[in-house]
Amino acid sequence: MLKNPQHLPADLQAQVEQSKVAISQRSATRRAPKPQNPLVIASQWITKAKAYQSNQNQLAAYSKVIRF
Repeated sequence: MLKNPQHLPADLQAQVEQSKVAISQRSATRRAPKPQNPLVIASQWITKAKAYQSNQNQLAAYSKVIRF
C-alpha cells in the first residue's frame, strides 16, 4: 500500500486524491441505507429463496447422476 503519495509526480498525486474522494463518497452512501418498501424487501427474499431452492434441486439431481 502506498503510504507517501507526496513522493509521486503531480499527476499521480492528483489521481490518488481523486481516488480517496471517490472511496469516501462510496463508503458514505453505504453507511446510510435508503429505507425500502416492505413489499420490495419481501419480494427480494422470495426471489432469493426460489433461487436457493432451485440450486438445491440442481445439486440433488447432480448427486443422483454422480452416484450411478
